[in-house]
Amino acid sequence: MNRLINLIALGLFLSVLSCDLLRDGPFEVAGWSPGEGFHDVVPAGVSLWFTLEPDRLSVERSFSLAEDGTAVSGSFVWNDLQMLFIPASPLEKNRDYLISLGTEAQDIRGLSLERRFEALFTTRPESLRPVLLESFPPDLGILEDERETITLRFSQAMDRASFAGFLFSPLVQGTWLSENSGYDAVFIPQDPWTNGRDYRLTAGTEIKSEAGHALGKPVVLHFSAGLDNEPPRLGAVHVLDSRLERIRTLDPETENPFWERSYALEFVFSEPVDSASVVSALSSEPSMGLVLCSFPGYGVSHVFRFGSDPVWGTSFTLKLDNTVKDKPGNVLAESFRYRIKADGPASKPPSLAGIRLPLDPGGENTAVYRVGDLFEDLPVENSAFPFDTEKNFWIELYFDTAGESPESAEINTFSLMEKFRFSATNNALSFSPREAAVSGFTIPQAVPGWEKFSRAEIRGLLTNRPYGGMVTIETGQALADSFGNLSAETFRILLLK
Repeated sequence: MNRLINLIALGLFLSVLSCDLLRDGPFEVAGWSPGEGFHDVVPAGVSLWFTLEPDRLSVERSFSLAEDGTAVSGSFVWNDLQMLFIPASPLEKNRDYLISLGTEAQDIRGLSLERRFEALFTTRPESLRPVLLESFPPDLGILEDERETITLRFSQAMDRASFAGFLFSPLVQGTWLSENSGYDAVFIPQDPWTNGRDYRLTAGTEIKSEAGHALGKPVVLHFSAGLDNEPPRLGAVHVLDSRLERIRTLDPETENPFWERSYALEFVFSEPVDSASVVSALSSEPSMGLVLCSFPGYGVSHVFRFGSDPVWGTSFTLKLDNTVKDKPGNVLAESFRYRIKADGPASKPPSLAGIRLPLDPGGENTAVYRVGDLFEDLPVENSAFPFDTEKNFWIELYFDTAGESPESAEINTFSLMEKFRFSATNNALSFSPREAAVSGFTIPQAVPGWEKFSRAEIRGLLTNRPYGGMVTIETGQALADSFGNLSAETFRILLLK
């Protein structure tokens, strides 16, 4: 009679759940009973319900229920999309049950189950106890970092207040945290692990889940703190081009020439070292700030660029102190010094060499002046440039730039318009620049002997006045070329009208 009542109750339960409608989509198990976990009341049977109308014969053939690994026989009752399996003999307490449905199961159109379905439930009260699933590092593992944390992962969310039951031998001070929604117990050491020492961690039966269930038996784990006592070694320091490809290796014994502003440095060690320790160990004289360009963390290779460019033509010193650390905390056995000269031909800043300008509007007569010439005569005559009359005028500038002709850098025309200055005392002359160009020069041929220089031409309007005075033509500091180099100083030519 009790068995009949249970079957009737289960049938009513299935009828309530029978709310899925036949629909398009994958053929899947939409739900099952009695549900996972522990069941104090032994279920009378198990049921599955599906997303699509099943082919009942294929489902029954693919279905199985195992009790502690042994197949359970029984019969099937169907109610639309739900299947009820009634065991031939009642299910029992203190048993583990596995429900399986293979991919041979199909719906009425022949669509197979996409993946095997499995579900577990138990009538065994002992399953309520939490279980240690894994630890990081694992038992007998190595603590490779001097401040590495320990993580214990349990099968249930654990009670943070019970973590006092975790004991270290020898004693280790630190903090236990609850993470991963309570499933992980994480230990953060207060002090670095002692290199070469063995540690034992015991989780006693005082450790409980949030539901109040204690560990069934103590758990003992063993760890070793870094068996590596070998200090890291600096293998090489490579110079990298703008594409971060190696082009040469620094020599610590001699000065290393031809450093370009686009270069980077790659430090290669014998084993993974902490990038933070490399950052703190690196410096330069004069200080230019070294910026880490590779991924932070432990690695064999670490790439750096300078935060500011060295002054072209000068030498600087690169230092690497012996504070670089590997994972066990070993440090470099020695410090390193490299001498580098920043005289790469592609990084030379532009400098004004001289100018050419016309002495008549047609440009048939010209005058040439070099930087360094002081108070040379500028014979702008009233016959060629009538007083108080605007006339077309140009000034051709010659620059010593980076690279080698014909691949040398050109002057940036926008920068030239910004940095060019023309002034005269006593209001002797006024010049209004209108445009700058690096081609299509008024006079196609360069000044003889200056063919190697890069040319630029400023065009505008000149007004001559009936007064004498000192004329200044200059290009300002930070004038840019096409390679991105900036002049380090202001260049002036002083003339007398």
